[in-house]
Amino acid sequence: MLPSYLTISAALIAMGVEVAAYWSPLRKAVPLAQPGDHVCQQIAPFREPVIISTTVLAHHRIYYVACGDILKLFTCTVRRPVYRAAYKTEIRSGYKVRRVCCPGHTLKGTMCHPCSTGYYGINCDFRCPQLCLQGDHGTCRPMDGQCTCMPGYHGVTCDEECPSGRYGPGCTSFCQCPQGATCNSMTGACLCNPSSRNVHCLQATQLPSGGAVTTSHMSVFCLLLPCLLIRLLINLDGCCGALYALCHWNK
Repeated sequence: MLPSYLTISAALIAMGVEVAAYWSPLRKAVPLAQPGDHVCQQIAPFREPVIISTTVLAHHRIYYVACGDILKLFTCTVRRPVYRAAYKTEIRSGYKVRRVCCPGHTLKGTMCHPCSTGYYGINCDFRCPQLCLQGDHGTCRPMDGQCTCMPGYHGVTCDEECPSGRYGPGCTSFCQCPQGATCNSMTGACLCNPSSRNVHCLQATQLPSGGAVTTSHMSVFCLLLPCLLIRLLINLDGCCGALYALCHWNK
């Protein structure tokens, strides 16, 4: 049984080998107020009542003042307007930006929770396509429900291994192995024949699971790095640690 993609990737990265990325969902709740990939901005129309204040004429106040009009007995009447505050309600419309949980999350209280397995979309309201759930090497992307295959696999249900000579996510990468060797469909690490004498080849005598491997079942790993370089990097007392396996020079 080969090690998982994450286990192999960790080993290769530790040795400086570039590994293609594979999408992995965030599996924890995050506050909506905390910036991150889980928070999206939504532009939404709004209509809301707005109270507007103004002034209106209430009445006129009458004053009597002295004047030079003899016909009015030198007393004139003056009217002065008196205003008061008035309020009216108007409906104002427009657009505003608000923070929402991105597709693939649902809001519970103030936290954005990832969709449960088998669900996707805004508020996780949709069930993943059944085809995507049938295979063992694929996952339903909670953002849009698309079936994403693990590196090394393709097909509608992600149950088809990459064709010979290709590897990685979507089987889009080409193997770069010595003649007579095939590559691991997940990582691109070369799987050499036991008879190979190439300096890149390493012979695994113990798999990452810890189970011993007999001579008749020995698999041979070869990386696109000389074993000597790996020995200098890892310093395992003359042994090469490739893919978390205990490796020796291929004789």
